[in-house]
Amino acid sequence: HQFKIIRHEISAGPPMVWLSFSSDTSIDCPVSGYEPKQVGLKDIASVLQNNAYAPAVFKNGYRKSENIQSFGNCIIVDVDDGLGFDEAKQSIRAKDFCAVLMTSRHHRKEKKTAAGAVHPACDRFRIIFPCKEPLAPKHGYTPMLKNVFEYLGISKYADEKSMDPARFFFRSPPDATVF
Repeated sequence: HQFKIIRHEISAGPPMVWLSFSSDTSIDCPVSGYEPKQVGLKDIASVLQNNAYAPAVFKNGYRKSENIQSFGNCIIVDVDDGLGFDEAKQSIRAKDFCAVLMTSRHHRKEKKTAAGAVHPACDRFRIIFPCKEPLAPKHGYTPMLKNVFEYLGISKYADEKSMDPARFFFRSPPDATVF
């Protein structure tokens, strides 16, 4: 499946992206209430600070792989270690891609895993690349993301779990840095 990341085209105006947002704010890890919505990149920071989100559209709004009906038109990269926020900004500028970088809730904080391991503080953020068309069907999503990450030169920095087609992303904190 071909994909085309939008280049930084000021004359075309800010692109719109389709994501699914959970209306369930009562729990930290929502599995229900996901509804697809279109959001302009200029407004995305405030939306991502208030909602858990996913790149897929789910049957009955229930997040699990079997319920994926389609995907939105953006690639989400979850960077957890090794790539600095400023370095990522420079790389995106150099390639002239349109993207939003936004720090995540564990940015520059120690991160504890469910198994009890502690990862040192480092830059942790997401990169959202709008694409010209919706992404590949479910069976081709993970291989497509691997190819994209390699093409962008960020495969060694991307969180492997973020390649799960039913993956959701926690909302960013109110004080998140946005580029």
